[in-house]
Amino acid sequence: MHSPLIERVTPPFGVRLDEQSLATCVPRRRHSGGTPLGPLEGFVFSRVDGRRSIADLAVLVGLSAREVFHVVSRLVDLRVVEVVYHLDDLT
Repeated sequence: MHSPLIERVTPPFGVRLDEQSLATCVPRRRHSGGTPLGPLEGFVFSRVDGRRSIADLAVLVGLSAREVFHVVSRLVDLRVVEVVYHLDDLT
C-alpha cells in the first residue's frame, strides 16, 4: 500500500524509503495559516517541531508509527508540513 507521502516526497540520492525508514525522518512545519485540519491532524500538527521524528511523534501522541505516518502524509498533501531527511539514519 503506497502512501501519498512516499509518492510526493522524493528521497535524496535515490534512496528507497519505506514506512520503517520514514519513521526516522522529521516533519517540519511549513505554515498553518487558514488550512482547516481535523482533530487528529491538528493534534499531530501541534506536536510537529522540526526535531521529532515520526517515531518520536507516535510515542508522544500515543499512536502507532503507521498511524502518524498516515497523518503526516495528509499534512504533506495539505502543504502544512514537509519532511526533512536525516541521511545518517538511512544508511
